[in-house]
Amino acid sequence: MSERPEAETDDPNLLAGEYVLGVLDHDARREAERRLAADPAFARDVAAWSERLGPLLEEIAPVSPPEHVWAGVAAALAPRPPRASCRTERGSGAPGRLSPPGRWRPASLRSRC
Repeated sequence: MSERPEAETDDPNLLAGEYVLGVLDHDARREAERRLAADPAFARDVAAWSERLGPLLEEIAPVSPPEHVWAGVAAALAPRPPRASCRTERGSGAPGRLSPPGRWRPASLRSRC
């Protein structure tokens, strides 16, 4: 949804219309749903917008997204295999042993992946 001037954000009729159109972001939609349950005047505004806009929705045929879109969604949600662990050299001694004091090097210089 585009940004609106602050004066418009407090207009319950505008909020009701945007709720019916489905253009509110997650937080605004949750707020509208809370208001719908608690505020009879807001509920009447939502009902009026639904009545006005309902016939338009009946004229619009549903459209399924292209298969590549679903493939992209599935790929984004699929679990990823763990990354190969990086081995870090600890000096010239045997694996698992640290270099003698005074021979420390920054880990970024010793890391091998």
